[in-house]
Amino acid sequence: MYLRLKDISIAQPSQTSYGVTDPITPHTCRLSDMTYATPIRVDVEYIQEIRGQNTKMEKKGVVIGIMHVMLRSCCCKLYGKTESQLAKLGECPLDPGGYFIIKGNEKVLLMQHSFRKEGLSLIWTTRGT
Repeated sequence: MYLRLKDISIAQPSQTSYGVTDPITPHTCRLSDMTYATPIRVDVEYIQEIRGQNTKMEKKGVVIGIMHVMLRSCCCKLYGKTESQLAKLGECPLDPGGYFIIKGNEKVLLMQHSFRKEGLSLIWTTRGT
């Protein structure tokens, strides 16, 4: 079997309900306890040997995963918007972005470990907390 992934694509975040896909905003995700994320889609081409004969098959738009979208990144609905457009979307124009919305909560990535030039660094954690 030969497998080839082509045309990987990431769209702006959207929500599908009752077969209808609508774009979502970070404000909507905060209010609805949703995650601001987008599917990663890829076209899959594979060649399979069936009864000694090669058969080429292709599936388009296969979802291979979900990517959380950082606010104000190029995949975000807020990217490049003016202050008045941000206000219409329910966002504060002074909010710099750079964080994620997961299950309606704002999450930030923080550096947990800094490297030292000399010496040994040990971090002890307790399991089950």
